[in-house]
Amino acid sequence: MMGDATSILRILDDDDQPVELDILAFEEELADSFRRAGFADTWMAEDISLTVEEKLRIGGCDLMHRQDIDALVQSLLNAAGFQDVAREYASLRGNDFFKEERSNLKHWTDASLHGLLVRALPLEREQLDPLVAKCSDVLRSCGLDLATDKFVIGLALHLYLNDVKDLDLHAQEAVLASGAVKRREASNAELGYCRAMPYSSVFPKVRVRVDFGRALKELADGWIAQIGISLALEKLLPDLIETLECARRNLISKYPRLAETPATVLLTGISKADAENMAIPMLEETLSQKIDFPCLCIVRE
Repeated sequence: MMGDATSILRILDDDDQPVELDILAFEEELADSFRRAGFADTWMAEDISLTVEEKLRIGGCDLMHRQDIDALVQSLLNAAGFQDVAREYASLRGNDFFKEERSNLKHWTDASLHGLLVRALPLEREQLDPLVAKCSDVLRSCGLDLATDKFVIGLALHLYLNDVKDLDLHAQEAVLASGAVKRREASNAELGYCRAMPYSSVFPKVRVRVDFGRALKELADGWIAQIGISLALEKLLPDLIETLECARRNLISKYPRLAETPATVLLTGISKADAENMAIPMLEETLSQKIDFPCLCIVRE
């Protein structure tokens, strides 16, 4: 339902009391912010004031506090690229533009940088350690004794992506094992139980998907018991190992630093209980004896 375009615009003051918002004075305050920031053309002030008025009239929500309107205005200005105007508006309104940012500032050590980035970015230790060192060097060389989590994560992403700027960051590169297919047993290769998954050039990692449900049905007559799972794994193992090793060689040829990065085997088509109680323990034990790199096994029903 449309609001009443002729009604008084009411907001809440600091004491939670309804008061009238003078929309023309509000618009002039915005225009003054633009002028203070060096903009002669203040059409954006009218645009934002209309946006606020529409929200107040049509929003269908409870009365807004003036500080909520100020926060909305600053969000609109920042989103439109007028950060300087947002600061001028905050100054005119007597708001502390950096209050939240200052409350989140903290000192950073290598240990605290590592603790933040290990949670915020999907990187292995071989990638994370040099990134932490780079972040620490930049913060120190720029004299930044204090910084927010958001700033540090942004800095880390910038430094990390700069290392791979020569790659197409939006492309998904399929890890192919075409050379190995010829050496696999024809039956398993044609059936394709094991398949290397695509990986991002930003956060590359070896992952192999195993259609274990179909393997059980076709290689072990659908027998979902320990002996059936064992039989399916025994027949799958050469194909799985070949796929893992080929995918890993492909990855390391492009990213030598990831030589110790764990691979992942993703089992599908089997219940979580059967996988965790039987298939995964058996597979992890066998792989630990057959391959010389770490491998994590997980299930997706």
